[in-house]
Amino acid sequence: MKQALDFLNSNEYDQALQRMEDLVKQNRSIENLHNLAWMFVNEEEDLDAGLTLAEESVKLVPEHPFPYALLAEVYMRKNDLDKAEPLLYSVLEMDRIPNVLHNLGVLHVRKKEWKKAAQCFHEIARPSSYVQMLEVYCLIQAGDAMAKELLLQWDEKQDDFVGWMEAADLWIEMGEFIKAKECYEKEWDTTISSPYPVERFGYVLYQLGFEEQLIGIQEQTLRQIEEELEEVQSEEDWTEEERTELIQDLEEQLQQVRGLPEKLKSGFVPLIEIDFYIEGGCYLFGCKQHNHPFY
Repeated sequence: MKQALDFLNSNEYDQALQRMEDLVKQNRSIENLHNLAWMFVNEEEDLDAGLTLAEESVKLVPEHPFPYALLAEVYMRKNDLDKAEPLLYSVLEMDRIPNVLHNLGVLHVRKKEWKKAAQCFHEIARPSSYVQMLEVYCLIQAGDAMAKELLLQWDEKQDDFVGWMEAADLWIEMGEFIKAKECYEKEWDTTISSPYPVERFGYVLYQLGFEEQLIGIQEQTLRQIEEELEEVQSEEDWTEEERTELIQDLEEQLQQVRGLPEKLKSGFVPLIEIDFYIEGGCYLFGCKQHNHPFY
C-alpha cells in the first residue's frame, strides 16, 4: 500500500490505482478494499465501483471510522438517506469528524429536520463562515430566534468571513429588509453584479419603496454585463464554441436583468440560492499528508 500511496502523492494516478487493484486481488482486507474504494470515488468519480468495494470493506466490521465515513458519503451522493444515516451516527460515536458532522447536517436538511441539521452545523461552524450561514438558514426554517442573534454578530474581521451579501440573503429569509439593505450596501460596489444578487437586492429595495435605487443597481448591472459581452466578442483566445456559448449566456443575463422591475411589480420573489453540499475528505489509510495511520 505504501508504494500505491507514493504513486498517488506523485500524481501518478494510473500507477496508484493499478497497485491498489493488485493489492485487492492479493488480499481483500479492510485497508485494501477501503483505499481502492476511496480511489474510485474521489479520483475515478465512479460511485458504483466505489460503493461495491466500500460495502465489502464495512462488512468486515472495521474498528476505525474511515470505512463507515466513506460508505456514508457514497450513500449521501446517491441520496440513499436510510442507509447513510446509521453509518454517519456510528462514525460520530468513534470520532467527531467535521466532514461527517457536515454530511449528517445535510442529511437532516434533506429530511427537513431543521433543528437537528442546525445542531450539526453549529458544532463545526466558524464565526461568519459559509457553514454558519447553513446553520442560520436551518434555524430560520426551524423558527428559532437564535438565527437573528447569530446574524447580528456577523463580522468581516473573522478569518472565514463569507460575505455581507450572504448575510443579506439570510435577513431576507427572515423578512428583515432594512437589515438586508444595509448588508448589500456594505459590499455592493466592490463586487461584480449578476442576475442573482441584483434580483435579491432589487427585491429588497422594491419591498422598502426605494425604486430609484432599484433602477440604479439595475443599470449598473446591465453596464457590467454589456462590458463583459464586449470583452468576449473581442477576445481572441476563445474557441468559437466557447465564445458562442458565453455570448448566449450573457445575452440571457441581460434579458433577465432588463425585465426585473416589471417582474417585481407582478409579484416575483427571487428564491435564495444556498448549497447544502456533501463534504468529502481524505479517508486514506496511510496518507502521509494527513498523518493517517495504516489500518
